[in-house]
Amino acid sequence: VDFSEIDARLLPTIRKNLEENNISEDRYNIFHTSLFGGLTGKYDFILSNPPYIDPSLNRTEESVRKHEPYVALFGGEKGMEVITEIINQTSSYIEPTGQLWLEHEPEQSALIMELGHKNNFSVTTHKDQYGIERYSILVLQ
Repeated sequence: VDFSEIDARLLPTIRKNLEENNISEDRYNIFHTSLFGGLTGKYDFILSNPPYIDPSLNRTEESVRKHEPYVALFGGEKGMEVITEIINQTSSYIEPTGQLWLEHEPEQSALIMELGHKNNFSVTTHKDQYGIERYSILVLQ
């Protein structure tokens, strides 16, 4: 399993979580990089919880804004900047019929569907435990 993290301060947290779940070091790699930078393999699954919040929606709780880095939460215009980059790049890093699981805001579902189709993915959007569209699974065709 490969982990890609842009914020160097979070790398120890990834390692700690892996250790607490008894995952041996020979089963994972941690990369300090942005998205796919430096990665050369092809993957069956890519799971992403990118910064996807649209800052103009102004619905992020103050406690979250105080404790989370801005770059970890807010995804630029409509919250779609990083999501767009991920979808546009994923086909180079995923096996045929590989899956990209992507967390997002409900307002982004249609844009993700459109981008996915343009990049040769089938797209299925799923709801969270509150009935809100929260993530999509994109399968390379």
